[in-house]
Amino acid sequence: MNQLCPFCNKKNSKFIRSVVSPYKGKKYDHYLCNNCNLEFFTPLKFEIEVYEEEFYDAYKEFHGKREYFPSWSLDLVKLLKKNKIDLNSKNILEIGSGDGINFELFKKEFKINKEQYSVVELDKKSIEVCKKRGIKNIFPKIFDNKFASNHKKKYDIILFTEVLEHQINPKDFLDSVFYLLKKNGLVLITVPNKNRLFKSIREATDIPPHHFLRFDKLFFKKNFKKNLYAIGEHNLKLSHLVILSKSASVRFTRKSILWPLFLPIPILFYLFGLIPNRGEGLTIILTK
Repeated sequence: MNQLCPFCNKKNSKFIRSVVSPYKGKKYDHYLCNNCNLEFFTPLKFEIEVYEEEFYDAYKEFHGKREYFPSWSLDLVKLLKKNKIDLNSKNILEIGSGDGINFELFKKEFKINKEQYSVVELDKKSIEVCKKRGIKNIFPKIFDNKFASNHKKKYDIILFTEVLEHQINPKDFLDSVFYLLKKNGLVLITVPNKNRLFKSIREATDIPPHHFLRFDKLFFKKNFKKNLYAIGEHNLKLSHLVILSKSASVRFTRKSILWPLFLPIPILFYLFGLIPNRGEGLTIILTK
């Protein structure tokens, strides 16, 4: 089977397997593009109901206003500081802001203010939480080429954390990002690492209609040679072991509430160094 890749638009893909989503029991086919190294699932059909119906526990957290900073966002801050990038006085657009937790983090770390921060978000419940955090510039729209072509403002920084893997048209999405980016501006990205540890156990939340795409370092190095400013990994932490335990609980019992029963095993493996410290996710900075 040879499927058209949604990023490079080449018919040079390898069929991997079929999967059945826990959401409505829909079947999806999983492919690897031999041309650009993207992994993707078909059919590519976005369903906003997944988010608003709180099918996955993460969306319940968004709608409840998280008070903790996600590990990928913290590692993004580390990469920015390592490269001596300051966001103060920069005009920032965040795509897929969720509950706006990155706004809180950047306020703390870079002293940004609400006037310089704008977000694009579709989930109505998440938008209400963004408003509670003081975010004023909110665009409740789909981010695509239509949005970009009708949007008059350009940005110094465009940010999206754990968003790119949800896209059904990554080429259009990234082209629209660069269209709205000022010259020498920066794109800040975090995505799950498709080569992370125990990915098969945690796959319930890594297939459609939640995640449609999978990435590794090679994808960004191969397709963004001229734009790649920095790339790093956010590695396995004790907090990830809790996430791993919840995923294992869902997979084996269909209930996340039983996760404490699964926690001792990965903790022991972690403490005794039996778990290799492979990157849980990727942190990428692109420039124009």
